[in-house]
Amino acid sequence: MTQPPPHCPALQSLINPKHSLFVLSKSAFQPILVDEFIAALSAARFEISGRIKTSFDCESLKRFCGATELPHPKEIIAAHSADEYWIFLIEGEGIFERSVTVMNAFHQAHLQSLANYLFYTPRSYEQYESNIRELYARVGIDKIKSNNQVEVIVYRLINGTPEYLMLKRSASRGGFWQPITGNLRFGENLEKGCIRELREETGLTEFEAIIDTQFSFTFFDDYRTQKEQVCGIRIAPDSPILLSDEHTEHRWVNYDEAIEQYLSYPGNKRALEALHWQIASRG
Repeated sequence: MTQPPPHCPALQSLINPKHSLFVLSKSAFQPILVDEFIAALSAARFEISGRIKTSFDCESLKRFCGATELPHPKEIIAAHSADEYWIFLIEGEGIFERSVTVMNAFHQAHLQSLANYLFYTPRSYEQYESNIRELYARVGIDKIKSNNQVEVIVYRLINGTPEYLMLKRSASRGGFWQPITGNLRFGENLEKGCIRELREETGLTEFEAIIDTQFSFTFFDDYRTQKEQVCGIRIAPDSPILLSDEHTEHRWVNYDEAIEQYLSYPGNKRALEALHWQIASRG
């Protein structure tokens, strides 16, 4: 497993006494149970701040959760050592005592079916820190999804007029057109995240200017409210685009074409409007 560097901003941002986590096995993801879980977090005034997907073998599952922390540990570990797990990162006051209260209530409500799923939360800050360090080493920082998204609108100037890069997502990702989008890593600022996403989704490592539009919007997805911040990156007109496997096509279009023919979601359209106005105001 990859060990984090001694001074890792991402890790340090997660190791916080107001943070904790819940682990649910994939088999628990039935609509009624998920709705009940999300409602319980809301009632406890917890905010979901991120999500991770991972899997455990038998030994790592016992180490991560601690067999003594689980109801019916033998049955659960035997049933779920090869399962997929969803780990929700949460924030709140008095978090460890109240998260255990939520877990115990959930266990009590489903006492007859506890061996059918795993539901775990650390009982102390020390246990949580150990869990986070193991997750970091197990999955890497790029798999720990925060609630902060970035939208990177790439543009070039042709005879002083901006053209915008539209990317078509692969069929498995919806098959629609949009700018670059991605997840800000924990401890990563907006500019660094935008430059990283530019490189990952287009292969570009050089650019001429970057504009923080100061525009953002929120949306609900993946059981949590997320915030998308928008920046523009200007590249040289002859820069080659090398798509990642997230996209199948790219096109350069003018502003009207982007708004009328390519962008489907209101947030993406408002983001382009904000950037287009700023480019025009700069002359």
